[in-house]
Amino acid sequence: MGRYADPTEKAIRCPLKEHQRPLLACLACRRFPCRAMTEERLALLRGSPFVRLDTENSKLLPRRHVMYIFRMTSGELRDAPEDFSPDAPDFDQLADVEEVLVIGKVLVKQLRLVAKPREERDRIREQLSTPEAPEALPDEAEEEKPRRRRRNSHDEG
Repeated sequence: MGRYADPTEKAIRCPLKEHQRPLLACLACRRFPCRAMTEERLALLRGSPFVRLDTENSKLLPRRHVMYIFRMTSGELRDAPEDFSPDAPDFDQLADVEEVLVIGKVLVKQLRLVAKPREERDRIREQLSTPEAPEALPDEAEEEKPRRRRRNSHDEG
């Protein structure tokens, strides 16, 4: 078995800085996550043994977002229909509505992923590279392919 190669160490093209960098280096970028960060790449980062979740520096970020919620006369809350407009309300639609709540800001959870230090990544790579620890292999590890038999010119005869 060869040396363990994590998928996050493969180079990707950065559309913002116009260079090739390992996916793991994206975590240090101040523009992370950018348009180059697809759901598949985020999943690779989350599942990598070289990345940890930094809960101390994770936070809630405010995002501007206007949405309307109806408080019904029964007390329940419902999302307003997509066609609802406060400028031209349909009063037939508002028959059972007690209040219309306007939400202008939503807090979105931002979790911070951090690459582990190089020494720790090297230690993890050594553990995953040794054949004595097959249970430590990640799920994405490639299965060993059976070797093909070489054809000799003597066999064709």
